[in-house]
Amino acid sequence: MRPLHKLALGVPTDVAVENLLWRFGHENNRPAELDKSRCGLLFINPALPLDGPFVARAVEEMKSIAADHSHVLYITLNVETGTSLVGIINLLFDRASPEEVERAHRCADALLTYLRSNQLEPYRARTDMMDKITAADPGYWGHIRALKQVFDPDNIIAPGRYNLP
Repeated sequence: MRPLHKLALGVPTDVAVENLLWRFGHENNRPAELDKSRCGLLFINPALPLDGPFVARAVEEMKSIAADHSHVLYITLNVETGTSLVGIINLLFDRASPEEVERAHRCADALLTYLRSNQLEPYRARTDMMDKITAADPGYWGHIRALKQVFDPDNIIAPGRYNLP
């Protein structure tokens, strides 16, 4: 628990990666060996209001959506500000199985659809979902892409995130 508490305080640790490896029988692997495992991971990280009943309903609904896709959600909620939480929601799957990979992506898409239907957005998005994120407000994201071009003309920082065509 100490390394995870320190992580919340901004101290880097590999413990979060170690916690992913157990699911596929690689609990003794070092985090640097994650690529050698079958562990696949997709995340959905929503920004949520600091409203207990709302968050409890949202978590139950997201767990239900995951169950409909034969997934279990691994969820961490962190208080971010006096009015907001952030959710770290992980989908673990066997990346050696094309069926599991496809099912995980369908589940992640369904979770994003659910969040948006409740006027919620991810606070952190995967590169493969940026087209869905930017489509919601093209004008806003056009400004973000223009700013990124000014500050990162060689597209070194977060390639593919803010400079979509």
